[in-house]
Amino acid sequence: MRTVVTSDRLAEDGVSVEHRDYEAMVHGFANMLGVVDTTDEFFAYAGERLRSAFEGE
Repeated sequence: MRTVVTSDRLAEDGVSVEHRDYEAMVHGFANMLGVVDTTDEFFAYAGERLRSAFEGE
């Protein structure tokens, strides 16, 4: 199942969702931390979003 479909279905069920598309990245690109700049950007962004969510912002 594609991520876009998954996030759309969650949103339809009332779940708060934020979808970001990392073009030209292979599935599992997050395993390339320190190798691919986009992965570093992904983890920085994800960390900030998680921090905000846990702080209630």
